[in-house]
Amino acid sequence: MDEPGAIAAAQLAFEQRRPGDNKTDRLPDSMQTSLDLYGAAKQALQCWCRRVAPTHEWAGAGIILNAVALGFYDTPAAAYVLSSPRLRASMAALSPLRGSFPGRPEEAAALLAWCVSPENSQMTGQILFADGGCEARLQRGRAA
Repeated sequence: MDEPGAIAAAQLAFEQRRPGDNKTDRLPDSMQTSLDLYGAAKQALQCWCRRVAPTHEWAGAGIILNAVALGFYDTPAAAYVLSSPRLRASMAALSPLRGSFPGRPEEAAALLAWCVSPENSQMTGQILFADGGCEARLQRGRAA
């Protein structure tokens, strides 16, 4: 709950990254740093969702709260990566589900629409990964 502190920590992490720190060596260091910071922000949001969803203020008030962790989708924000054959191939290699890269915006829209629909009366405090299996691959590596 310290936004200025979080911004300062992210800036420091960005400034302290040295060329060659990139573990994958497939992405430019600046892009890897941006992805690392983006991932940290997503993790913070997921932790917050899990912590507050079952509370009286949310669940007790009948408010459903979930997070949807989307993978790489074909949106204007992704144009930089999708327009580069090298970057596109690097990002595609991260997705284990054949045919899932890049995701289509209408796929994400359908999932989000269900999450806020009356049909969803039971699911709260969950993180839904719609990422072609990237998170499952990461977790499999941690569980081994």
